[in-house]
Amino acid sequence: YGTEDEFGGVWRYSELKMRGDNGYRLGKIDMILPGQPVLYTAVRIENRGDTELRASSAWHSMLGYPAIETGTMIQTSARYFTAYGMTQRESGVGRFRPGVVFEDLKHAPLARGGNADAGYIPAPTGTYDYIIGKIPERDDKAWIAVNNPRSQLIFFMLTPNRAAADDDFLFPNADLAENFLGRMDAPWALYDGGVPEVMALTCGFNAGPKGTRNMIIPAGESRTLYLANGFVSYDNPRIGLGYSGTEFTDEGVVFKRTKSWAFLAIDHSFRAIRRQVEKVFAGEGEDAG
Repeated sequence: YGTEDEFGGVWRYSELKMRGDNGYRLGKIDMILPGQPVLYTAVRIENRGDTELRASSAWHSMLGYPAIETGTMIQTSARYFTAYGMTQRESGVGRFRPGVVFEDLKHAPLARGGNADAGYIPAPTGTYDYIIGKIPERDDKAWIAVNNPRSQLIFFMLTPNRAAADDDFLFPNADLAENFLGRMDAPWALYDGGVPEVMALTCGFNAGPKGTRNMIIPAGESRTLYLANGFVSYDNPRIGLGYSGTEFTDEGVVFKRTKSWAFLAIDHSFRAIRRQVEKVFAGEGEDAG
């Protein structure tokens, strides 16, 4: 851990690895930068074995009260969504019809017929839905934004969608897990089949539906993924009605609604943490431990 001179960031390195030489190693760097309410994360997966490594790669952030509540709105750069049914270990009831592709969150097909807005958090419905959306290949960034008008707070999650280095790993999908007191298996209930205890929204990015192994790392190679999670508050209540545009500038990201706006200072090119990744994994600078 330490500070770096170029951007003034504070960083910490942590590591997880299999015992022995024939396995994998995960190295993670977390970083914060001055004046930015954002946590930056880089994870490097190294295949130390002599055969290719196949894995399922995903990263998620879970939000509960007071970050989310009735009336909170979800927006994302992803398109063409699909709701997935429960896996064997999950217990709950889905609100949306599984296996049907829909173009945007506002028109998600319901299991009982009709449509509903999957980007609007209602009062507790007693349902659980897992939704995956495709990140457009033309975009150079992928993001999810959660806007709580009651607390006037926006949560923003970001990952690159353009490789800046040979070992960059890019997530092809964004996903949402909408658990509105709908999971009846532990730990969401006290015991399997119990009364649901959790009202939460999980946002993230993945390489495929649950159970797939779409990250392939040849022997002796590595892949690195980058993510950022930030919060920004706003004073103008008009932003709480929803915003029509998200614009990236040199200094950060602007959430716009006609003449109203909210601004999040963020290093959306991940320059600072990329530089620290170069130092740590090249063995330069401070000892990574």
